[in-house]
Amino acid sequence: MNQFSINASKVVGLLLIIAAIAIFNTALAVALLVLLVLIGITILLLIRSRLFSKQAAVLLFTVTCIYLGATLAIHFSNFYPFGGGEGDQRFYHRAAVSISNDFRQGNFSLSGIEKHLSDETVTHYYPVAIGALYAITVPDILVGKMVSVWLAAIAALLVYLLALEIGAEKKWAFWSGLAVGFYPSLLYWGGLLLRESAVASLALFCLLQTIKIIKQFTWQRFLFFYIALGILMNLRFYIGLAVLFVFIFSWIFLLCTSWKKKLLYGIVVFPLLGFLPQAAGTQHGYFGLHDIAYFSNRQRIVEYRSTPSVYQGEKGIVPAEIAQSPLPYPKTDPVPLEKFLDKKVFQEGSDQTQPGLLLVPNSLFTKETVSQSPLTLVKNFARSFVYVAIGPFPWDIHYVRQVFILGEIIPWFIVFFLIVKALVRLRFQWRVVLPIIFIAFGIFAEIALLINAYGISMRIRIPAFLTLLTVLPFAFQKLEQKETETA
Repeated sequence: MNQFSINASKVVGLLLIIAAIAIFNTALAVALLVLLVLIGITILLLIRSRLFSKQAAVLLFTVTCIYLGATLAIHFSNFYPFGGGEGDQRFYHRAAVSISNDFRQGNFSLSGIEKHLSDETVTHYYPVAIGALYAITVPDILVGKMVSVWLAAIAALLVYLLALEIGAEKKWAFWSGLAVGFYPSLLYWGGLLLRESAVASLALFCLLQTIKIIKQFTWQRFLFFYIALGILMNLRFYIGLAVLFVFIFSWIFLLCTSWKKKLLYGIVVFPLLGFLPQAAGTQHGYFGLHDIAYFSNRQRIVEYRSTPSVYQGEKGIVPAEIAQSPLPYPKTDPVPLEKFLDKKVFQEGSDQTQPGLLLVPNSLFTKETVSQSPLTLVKNFARSFVYVAIGPFPWDIHYVRQVFILGEIIPWFIVFFLIVKALVRLRFQWRVVLPIIFIAFGIFAEIALLINAYGISMRIRIPAFLTLLTVLPFAFQKLEQKETETA
């Protein structure tokens, strides 16, 4: 009862602070109230799931405060130093505002939603969720950013829970989760009104359910996995595709399940999984086979890897997945590479920001041709893979705005080798470790194969980095080698 009184007084104190803030900035007060409600719901779910602990609460609160501080600092200082600036958050926000206006008028038509998304060249439904929130609060971008802050804190919590699931000690699992609070790419992009925090948390949740299912299959766990994977595929299809095939591969590792049950369950599970890519977009095909066939074409790979990313005026940096995709995404037709090179649209060191088209320089740009030998293409892919996994390197920095990258890549060099050490020590738990490795390396491979800009790749690889952080505790704690695991 005494503990309840203390917690209640803290909540009342926070509400009083928010009420005081409302006098000066109503939008900020509403945004903070939304964040407080989301954190409260999270704690209730943890208690209901019997996952609540003092460490989990401290981790959730600490990471939330870190991301809240960073988000508010970036928002009010208008600090957007990187090549992509604000990313697509302005388009997400405008789409969400339009959708929220429809919702307030009682218009929930799918065609209206699709039109608003298409008008802002958004290919997923993340702004729809933000629009629903705007409809019941206020249509201010700060409110949407608080969802990103909350989801980043959820990602940290999931790293902690995953580390515990594979046998980490609580103190080391806590530090692994806390590291998410200082991950520069997520700290920046995850504080904007973007899908990065959502993609990261969904990928980690799917991984957690995969490991739980490997240990003991239940239909409830599969349902959680299925729903989360479906949402992930809508938000970022190729990350979801990597998770999907790792789950299918992991099916043979199911413990406490006879081969007869694996076969019977699989007759239901696999066809359902095949429909998920189609649910995310009919153009992807059953099991995503349409995309796999298209993007594994040698000529297509060369085109993607040899064409720089494009800045299309107010549309921002357009990655290869949108700018050159043959799929029916709403887009502006890209200008041929030759036109860029002939007119030298991009001038090195230029700060040109007027509407138009700019060539975006990057370390992964390669002059490749279809006529090159397979060995050369493999070597170029291997180089790109290294850039994606542990780069970019200090010598790739050419502009002042890129100096911030050092704050991520230098610590990551150290952390990466600690993770390798941890994976070696976890070799006797290979059934639960292989999904972690394959999801991370699958994401790295997809990026290295088709995306040549390290600025874009640093955003997309966030789920892979967080996935690998789950094994970091095992680089420090003592392990009991269970030989029976290899049986």
